[in-house]
Amino acid sequence: MTPSRLTRRRFATLAAASAAAPLLSPYAAFGQGAAAYPSRPVKMIVSFPPGGVTDATFRKFADRFQVLTGQPMVIENKPGRGVTPNAIATAAPDGYTIGVVGRSQFSLYYQLNGAVPYKPVDSFTWISSLVSSWFGLYVSATSPYRSVADIVAAAREKPGALSYGTAFGHGGLAHVPMEEFERKAGIKLLHVPFKGDTDSAMQLMRGDIQMMVAGGSAMPLVEDGKLRLVAWLNPTRHPRLTQIPTMRELGYPATEVIAPVGVGGPRGMNPAHVAFLEQTFRRILSEKEIAEFLERNYQREDYMNSAQFTEWANRQQPIEKQIVERFNLAEKAAAK
Repeated sequence: MTPSRLTRRRFATLAAASAAAPLLSPYAAFGQGAAAYPSRPVKMIVSFPPGGVTDATFRKFADRFQVLTGQPMVIENKPGRGVTPNAIATAAPDGYTIGVVGRSQFSLYYQLNGAVPYKPVDSFTWISSLVSSWFGLYVSATSPYRSVADIVAAAREKPGALSYGTAFGHGGLAHVPMEEFERKAGIKLLHVPFKGDTDSAMQLMRGDIQMMVAGGSAMPLVEDGKLRLVAWLNPTRHPRLTQIPTMRELGYPATEVIAPVGVGGPRGMNPAHVAFLEQTFRRILSEKEIAEFLERNYQREDYMNSAQFTEWANRQQPIEKQIVERFNLAEKAAAK
């Protein structure tokens, strides 16, 4: 065989291998192909009901996970703040049961319910933060309230008469900012907790509550003319809806939702599995299709690797403890 023919054959072999590379599990790129992880479906426990924007987002991640790894990611919905953490914490740390983790479902719930059978950080492996949501304050499209100023005026006239809904109950990530709003504005509102944004939106459209705080799952109802968005509970205005002010701009800087959401597993996971999952989700976030999906659904990338996410979770514990004490949230939760 001549050198030129040998070179051509080697080039063809390398080209074929290069073309096939995107189809391989990212794990193979770590030089760990022999470990064969994952070798079966991975279960993702989602702490939100089906149909919401977070559920849709993680189903999108699951679809891409299967394409990249060749193994399905099976979504299992377990609404309720205490349900998902317990299911994750008690799972085998083999990398085949992971779930949605974040602020409201873990540390705050623990602060309100100290008898839970897990620790809010130490019982988990914090794999990576992925996204955060644009949160807004919504009223019905037929509501007489067209601004935050209208809401404040009505609440001052009839203290406690105006009610608002949030997901995840007392101490939830949408509830605490409203406590801050009440204190700053000098008003009294009635908090009505729900399991998810969909339930809250249904009650709002029926007129059973006057407001709701929710993520991007409520925006299709705004676009359909059923709800009205009066303010953002994020530090900045949304780039596509710049006419809607932020609560910060209106004089309520503490009325903000800052809550990254990501994936975690039980304590004691194999570091190689954690690295694989961390890098796979990072790769998914880099895809144009995912970026466009997040933008359409009022989500945004909020990535932290495992070390950063763990550090964030540890920093949250004293913050949540102060929040619970400041607003007597434990007493309010027990009264329900």
